[in-house]
Amino acid sequence: MFGIPKWNIALIVVLLAGMFGYATYFDVSTPEKTVEKFYQLLGTGKYDQAAEYLSVNWAYSVLFPKYNNTAPSELLKRESAIRKEMGQALAQNLPEAGTGELKVTARPSLTRSGSKAALVVCDYRVPNSKVQGQQLALLVKESGRWRLFELSDVTGYDLGFLKDVNMEDLDSKMNSFFQAKG
Repeated sequence: MFGIPKWNIALIVVLLAGMFGYATYFDVSTPEKTVEKFYQLLGTGKYDQAAEYLSVNWAYSVLFPKYNNTAPSELLKRESAIRKEMGQALAQNLPEAGTGELKVTARPSLTRSGSKAALVVCDYRVPNSKVQGQQLALLVKESGRWRLFELSDVTGYDLGFLKDVNMEDLDSKMNSFFQAKG
């Protein structure tokens, strides 16, 4: 075929498949993309995948009371099973078709990142509705990936305080939290 050896064509196909697989399953995401992807999956009813973006800390509220007496360090040891349970709990408690269309856009200019924790502000709105606002997401790095630790509505708040957050201190506190033995 046009003087190109067949092995070159096979190599191109393998490289393209590898690039797709990396981008889909292994791409190290930013804190902003983590928040946006979580809401995208939640909105489309892909709860098992959405749970992959949650910190195991969510087990305290999503799987209440099952893990209430479990130390954070123990939750991390069981993270795969816990995320599977959280996905099932989300599917049982939220609409089958998803939470509906929700447009979420991170504001990178307000993002603060450390090595273990990150703060992300995102704007949200429901299309064809007056529902809109802002959320502040606290993310933590678990198993090498950013995961949502906590979400708070900050609509109408002055977010100037974010520039004063000591990220090294927050990183240290998150490390201590996950090393706690209970």
